[in-house]
Amino acid sequence: MPGLDRAIEQRVARAVELHRAGKADSAVEIYKQIANAIRRKPQVLRLYSMALCDSGDVPASIVQIQRAIKQAPMDAQLRVDHSKLLISAANPEESLLEAERALALNPDLTQAVSAKAAALRQLGRAKEVYPWITSLISKREKLDNWLIGALADSIKGSDDPDATIRLVGEVLARDLEPDERRALLFRLGELLDSNGRYDEAFAAFQEANELKGVTFDAEKFRMKLKKMLYAWDECEKIQSSSQYEPIFIVGMPRSGTSLVEQVLSAHPLVAPAGETNIVARAVHELGATRTPFGIIETFSGLTPERLNAAANSIWKSLRMVSKAEPNQRITEKMPSNVMYVGLLSMIFPKAKFILCDRDIRDTGLSCYFHDFIGMHKYAYDLRACAAFGCDIRMLSNHWLSSLPERARRIRYERMVSDFEPEVRSMLEFLGLSFHAPCLAFYKQKRKVATASFDQVNKPIYNSSVGRWKNYESHLGPMLDELRSRGELD
Repeated sequence: MPGLDRAIEQRVARAVELHRAGKADSAVEIYKQIANAIRRKPQVLRLYSMALCDSGDVPASIVQIQRAIKQAPMDAQLRVDHSKLLISAANPEESLLEAERALALNPDLTQAVSAKAAALRQLGRAKEVYPWITSLISKREKLDNWLIGALADSIKGSDDPDATIRLVGEVLARDLEPDERRALLFRLGELLDSNGRYDEAFAAFQEANELKGVTFDAEKFRMKLKKMLYAWDECEKIQSSSQYEPIFIVGMPRSGTSLVEQVLSAHPLVAPAGETNIVARAVHELGATRTPFGIIETFSGLTPERLNAAANSIWKSLRMVSKAEPNQRITEKMPSNVMYVGLLSMIFPKAKFILCDRDIRDTGLSCYFHDFIGMHKYAYDLRACAAFGCDIRMLSNHWLSSLPERARRIRYERMVSDFEPEVRSMLEFLGLSFHAPCLAFYKQKRKVATASFDQVNKPIYNSSVGRWKNYESHLGPMLDELRSRGELD
């Protein structure tokens, strides 16, 4: 790279190699070591930003891409990257502005088109972008994955669902890459589902999931979980001396974690951090041996001093992300932190845990219908969705019995059917006074960056309860697994 000495160039090349190999954390460590040498190199700062993002540190990733833009303000690609990161940080207003700046610099940059479509979709303004996207598509023989993504993000803006379904069908008939086809099929499935065309919707979702081409070893996952729980039961329950009182909201994805955090975020003594990889990184730094599933295998080697250091590190990062005031509790809602409840109870002796639970038929179907980013291998197979849901419930039951004073189950179905009493009870468990705005959580200006961003900005509703019944004839593998696990009669 121009302007870099040979030694620094080699270290950048090594960081890129590690990042491509899926070792973003290791790549980040290299960039940190050479930060001073690359501070005026916008393209290297971009690589640093991408590694930070993939390691789960979106705020730090944004800082680096902003530094790159300062060095190269006319680089449209850097502004596109910034726009996408702002979406991940639940800041669609600024994301939209940055996407428009990129388009002003390069009107033909389809990545900027895609970024603008994603921002408008998160702002609930898909109607503004749909005619523009369809016009662009009609004029092009060759579509790249960015325009396909933009079309997918704009579909909800259509006033004529039947015409949109026909248009998507025409695009799907083109020679698309598997990832492009998969992204469009997921959105087509959503559109068909919202219009009550359930059999067609399932066919679209099924093909999309098959195109993912991943498998999940449910039996191996279950055995690793049981091994972890045995290690937890047998270990010495040492604790840090931390006085921090975080609130961890965990469970199966699509089980109501976003709803719970949005309700709590309306309380003046609560600051939401959203979904972060802060806990996972701290577990890694503690040296707890983890499997590819992210499961702890041993609790040995922990000391009060090391747990104190972990508590301080996690709290500092959560405060930065949540912008919490000194008197506020902080919520963190990464569902997969259900794996770490035992360890977190040792790191934070005053932490409370909300364990979200929902009918596995609904959570499993919702996962199957969602195109996740990251490691959710179970989500692309109905039987695996059911098995994973059963194992997360087993894990939650263990934490409830081990930590009865500190963990509480919140059932989604009860939350939406008996909302105010459930909210009052949850606040009492957390040691928080009742605050009426928690019942009107959807009136907040706070944006949510998770898959539930649209739902949690609406009043409470129960239309998602029992959604699986619309697809019952297609759910044989899921229902068979649930029966074999004793979850159904």
